[in-house]
Amino acid sequence: MIKIFAHRQLSGLSAQSGAALLLTVLIMTVSLTALLLAGLNSSRSGSAQAENLKVLQTAHEALVGYALSYADIHANRLPGYLPCPDIDGDGLADMPCGVAGESAIGRLPWQTLGLPPLRDIAGECLWYVVAGSYKEDPAMGLSVDADGQFLIYDANGAVRLGSMPAGQAIAVVFAPGKVVQSQIRSLTPNNRTECGSTRISDGVSRVANYLEDRATCKTHQSEWT
Repeated sequence: MIKIFAHRQLSGLSAQSGAALLLTVLIMTVSLTALLLAGLNSSRSGSAQAENLKVLQTAHEALVGYALSYADIHANRLPGYLPCPDIDGDGLADMPCGVAGESAIGRLPWQTLGLPPLRDIAGECLWYVVAGSYKEDPAMGLSVDADGQFLIYDANGAVRLGSMPAGQAIAVVFAPGKVVQSQIRSLTPNNRTECGSTRISDGVSRVANYLEDRATCKTHQSEWT
């Protein structure tokens, strides 16, 4: 079971120095998240978990690389920004994603990250959530005090990551696995993309059909569906 809870960013962020510390937090957080989510579903075999972990680690390294090199590509910006999610499954980050400060969810933008389409052991493309304080568009000013916005719970409802604001995740990448419960991953053939559909009403476009539990966005007091 995967539950992802997003919390409101309590204060504005201003651009400051200290990018090295910021990136250390980024690397630790994304790495821990990848390791955690790979093992959440105890029904998966050890070999399946190992395969999923390899894919998640590839995604993690690409995201870290994107953040580290961000300032080299974008003038007058700090390193640390992460791409918007991919909404239609073509592998490209769809910008802008929401409004400033709003967390965003979709598939991992593998093409934007310079990767092939990454799939889990069930053949499903990876999904990705990015905190509003770290997404690149619309961007907020990053600082060393910028916390993440996600709490990670395990199947028993215990907090596995983020009990303190400084430890909250800034991004989550998850391998959704095969269909469970009432999930319906329908697809209109003419709208098919590599990892999804250009039609938002298709089942493959709805995150609820890839999570074993609903993901609640506390920032806007509404649920991702």
